[in-house]
Amino acid sequence: MSFGVRREPNPDPNDERIAPAVQRTPGTPKVSGQEPGAQKEQDWVDDRWSQMDVGPAFASNLHLPDGSVIAKALTVQLPGESRSCVAYDLATGTLRAAWSGGFLKFDATRFGLMGGQKPAVKPWLVNPAKAGFPGAKYRYLGLRRAGSRVLLEHEVNGAKLQEIVSVQGSGPHPRLIRHFSAEGVTSPLPISVGRTPEGAV
Repeated sequence: MSFGVRREPNPDPNDERIAPAVQRTPGTPKVSGQEPGAQKEQDWVDDRWSQMDVGPAFASNLHLPDGSVIAKALTVQLPGESRSCVAYDLATGTLRAAWSGGFLKFDATRFGLMGGQKPAVKPWLVNPAKAGFPGAKYRYLGLRRAGSRVLLEHEVNGAKLQEIVSVQGSGPHPRLIRHFSAEGVTSPLPISVGRTPEGAV
């Protein structure tokens, strides 16, 4: 008695008559489950993340208009009709940018996971990367809600700082106010205020 092996042709992954191995749930991309070789980059373009309510603070890598990228950015939405936002560099505690009129733009490439985020509008305040607490030992401790605002906690030279930001006024240069409370301060703490895109402090 002898046995033979019959080879079947590989199925076409684009053949709609072939049932998917896994039942797709609502929102699953059509390309999901296909062989990687049959997938194209445009199959993974999806901007639904931009339609989500991500809350008052969002951590990401943030691309600024001057071409710089904040690898450890935290963007905070401030309460009020101006829809103002501030962006921190959590590696240094620097308040890097502020803008009014919207939150973030999410890149649709690969569900927003590839291109990072950008400010929704042009910032009216852009600080250099080395602003913040120059020469000090800095550590980001976390954040929490304080009513309608977001409270950040920093450690600078061993002292613990709590910060809440607010914006007053309108126009091209609103007034940005940083409210600090400190605990355990044993020596003066350095802080660099920064500058606007036009160079004003």
